[in-house]
Amino acid sequence: MTSHRVQSLNDGWKLIESFVNSIDIPTIAAVNGPGMHTEFAMMSDITFAALDADFMDPHFWLGSPPGDGQYKAFEALIGPKRASYYTYAAKSIPADKALDWGIVSDVLPRERLLDRVWELARFIMKRSRYARWAAHNIVSRHWKKAVTEDFGLHMAHQMLANVAGKSLVLDPELLADSEARKMF
Repeated sequence: MTSHRVQSLNDGWKLIESFVNSIDIPTIAAVNGPGMHTEFAMMSDITFAALDADFMDPHFWLGSPPGDGQYKAFEALIGPKRASYYTYAAKSIPADKALDWGIVSDVLPRERLLDRVWELARFIMKRSRYARWAAHNIVSRHWKKAVTEDFGLHMAHQMLANVAGKSLVLDPELLADSEARKMF
């Protein structure tokens, strides 16, 4: 394994672990549109999304196992069957479905998104420091368990498969395979 890939594995692993284990305050995320690597937003205590936001794990579509956090967040929030299907098929989950399935806390028009985040943050800040700390530790407990129990295995498998395959994208034609992607 090259030094760069080892460092990439370590950095990704430590970012997720630090986010889950080292932040002692309530976390609020705002997803302001479509994108990938939304695991930090999904692992926040509260997640707001714009109407046009969507959630997707493209790793398998690109030829890599889904090991760096996105799948773990999907699995915990929508269950293993849905998470597996949406990951293998590289299907995006639109904001309205993400709300129905518990990926996000609320969906708002983009122009209202940050106002709502700040409104809730001010409400939370009116509570005592201890109440905020304790509440966050209670509501984030499931993430701490998931990261401790599974995340290292996920990351290690992703890196092993990428190195064994000698490429981050095993088949460059996968990137251009939009017709095959539509059938899912």
